[in-house]
Amino acid sequence: MSNTSKAADATNGPCFARCPSVPGRGPDPSGSETKRHFRGSVLLLGGRVLAILANLVFQVAVVRLLTKSDYGAFAYALSLIVLGATMVGLGLEKSLTRYVPIYQERRDYPRMAGVILIILATIAALGLSFVLVVFGLQGFLARRVVSNPLSLTLLLMLVVLAPLQALDNVLEKMFAIFARPRALFFRRHVLGPGLKLCAVVPLLFFRSNIYVFAAAFVVAGAVGTTYSVVVLAGVLRRQNLLRFFRPSCATFPIGKVFSFSLPLLATDVAFALRTSLGTFLLEFIHGTTGVAAFRAVLPVARLNLMVMDSFKLLFTPTVARLFARGDRAGIDQLYWKNTAWIAVVTFPVFCLTFVSAGPLAVLLFGSRYADSGLVLALLSLGCYLNASFGFNALTLRALGKVRVIVVNDLITAAVAVGLNVLLIPRYGAVGGALAFSATLIVQNVLNQWALFRTGAVSLVEGNCLRIYAVILAVSAALLVIQQVVAPPLAVALLLSAAASFLVLWLSLATLDVEATFPELLRIFGVKKIYAILGGKS
Repeated sequence: MSNTSKAADATNGPCFARCPSVPGRGPDPSGSETKRHFRGSVLLLGGRVLAILANLVFQVAVVRLLTKSDYGAFAYALSLIVLGATMVGLGLEKSLTRYVPIYQERRDYPRMAGVILIILATIAALGLSFVLVVFGLQGFLARRVVSNPLSLTLLLMLVVLAPLQALDNVLEKMFAIFARPRALFFRRHVLGPGLKLCAVVPLLFFRSNIYVFAAAFVVAGAVGTTYSVVVLAGVLRRQNLLRFFRPSCATFPIGKVFSFSLPLLATDVAFALRTSLGTFLLEFIHGTTGVAAFRAVLPVARLNLMVMDSFKLLFTPTVARLFARGDRAGIDQLYWKNTAWIAVVTFPVFCLTFVSAGPLAVLLFGSRYADSGLVLALLSLGCYLNASFGFNALTLRALGKVRVIVVNDLITAAVAVGLNVLLIPRYGAVGGALAFSATLIVQNVLNQWALFRTGAVSLVEGNCLRIYAVILAVSAALLVIQQVVAPPLAVALLLSAAASFLVLWLSLATLDVEATFPELLRIFGVKKIYAILGGKS
């Protein structure tokens, strides 16, 4: 029996008695799905900017208030928690973002609910197991793995965050699917950063006590996850979907969920290896100060991913719906328009964090971190290139190309291990940054080629190729100026602003602002500026 027939049969069951009819949607030749995606994504991007400012304040405050050794120990423990959250999550959020929008589109609500329940139950079981294993192995970790006892103590304090983070990752994807963008906006970009800032406050009153800070950090994570559970339950109730989460109503496609997610766990492992493996080796070989030199500037380099992260949350369910309709042209349009916007809007951040990396590291974290300037530049280069390649892995996943993704990620993981082992013992934090960026480049090249071979998108759209050429030329000019003249940070900021304006001006035709965001041109003065820059209006 086909999936469509099964969905139709399911709608005759008792759980549909009071469920409102949801009209089906056909192909979207007008591109309205793409426009809705972009408008929601820009709302999230606005929130992301606010969140970035709050997270940057958090990072600067923690690094400055703690000693370099204490911060390195905290960053090391947090890296293990991130790796633990990856293992506990088991890649199941990927099944959620693929199957839940598809079942929702087909009105197959029992299977939609079943997917979610399978994922939540698995995370709960694995999360408890992870916590018990870490406490049970603390003696082994102290003897063989961790060089600083403080790192182990903080790990034991923070370990509960691993299942909470895995659960929060799933809840965030559910916000993107079921809730309005403004609800996701508040949870991800207002409440989350606000709770992290609240965790810093005890450092001001307890003389930079790392243990008090770690406890406050755990409480902040627990509060955020609890809020997400409560709000999402209300959203599902209002949409008349909560009834399908009863065991008697839900249908559990266990085979589909795990056969799709488990192979893609390699993606998460490859991601974790890019940062966590480097952190482990740095702590073991160079101590917690080596960890601090790398981890302090990593969040600053990741500013290059803020646009991509904001667009990603709505991109995945959107491309899954387009795939369900068989709209390959819509997928191609969505993919390359996302890529163009991400590359252009992220460019100002890249200018600052790459060209002016040295002065910026000292300005933010003090002279203790002067040696992190080169680390920041290398990390920023990798992050920006990753963003500029676009959502190749997410698109492959939405198309169901699991085997291709797994092979590419296994190659990437092998490259990450080899480069980290080769470079970190000799070059320390700089070697870790080199390994990080090189791994990102290898992964994106492999995924982009695989995506082209599927025929879902063109290799490189002509308009995007022109944008890449402009960005490369402007970046090279800025780098030459920085190396030859070495201007102060204030002058470098002005140069970066001018370069960003030039890239934007030369990219207006490709971005198609007038068609994508007509509301933006209704703001007083914006339409006139757009026309002066060469827009169509």
